[in-house]
Amino acid sequence: MNAMNVKTRKAAEKVLKAVLARSPEARDESVSELDRPTILDYDGTVVVSWESGPYEWAYRFTMGGTDWEVYHLATAAGVEPEAAREMATEEPVIIPGVYAEPYYSFSLGVYPE
Repeated sequence: MNAMNVKTRKAAEKVLKAVLARSPEARDESVSELDRPTILDYDGTVVVSWESGPYEWAYRFTMGGTDWEVYHLATAAGVEPEAAREMATEEPVIIPGVYAEPYYSFSLGVYPE
């Protein structure tokens, strides 16, 4: 990234920090660095990308929703459906001064406000 994107880089670092805080598996240092979230420049669009993250994590990060894989695993383990839904439901993450949106199902486009 060039010097023009310093503000965007700082915004992306805030998003990456929030992804790491929300997802313990994102902080797992036993996996390859390639399998952890990272900041990339996709032809001028700065993104936080995590290709090996949970299915469609980028959508739930910005919009909230239910992780159906967690829900189904919980109910299969005997958790009552309502409790499983509560376990699997995520609230959207709001980061002051940053607009983030799904770029792909595994990455967030980052735009400073």
